[in-house]
Amino acid sequence: MPALIIFASVILIIAAEEIVRRTPKKKGISGGLDWRIKKGVLTLSGKGPMENFSSGNRAPWGVRIREIVIGEGVTTIGENAFAGCERLVSVTIPENVSRIESHAFAYCDNLSEVIIETAKEKIKIGSGVFPENCSVVYKAH
Repeated sequence: MPALIIFASVILIIAAEEIVRRTPKKKGISGGLDWRIKKGVLTLSGKGPMENFSSGNRAPWGVRIREIVIGEGVTTIGENAFAGCERLVSVTIPENVSRIESHAFAYCDNLSEVIIETAKEKIKIGSGVFPENCSVVYKAH
């Protein structure tokens, strides 16, 4: 009986650690950028490029965001940065962003419009960045 209790306790601890590990954080630092989530809105601030992400190195903010605010100091949107964020409907990318890496918004199935606040020739966009049904509008100031 004591062995069964110990075994069950170990299983519960492992399960709890897995739940904590998978629960997205509310704020942090990624690369050189600060980020914070409040009521589904992700705000990125700081200066410089965003780091790239992959299946082995996922973005720390998770996929439950519905809106993104990109600060004026952010220069690059990283690879797979918002991949799978199905709640996103529209995104505005400020003119200070000069590069959007591959698959940054891949599998954001409800993303219907992206507004890029710079001329098309002033921004480099990687492959598979936006979903097929997404409209991309360039608005140079």
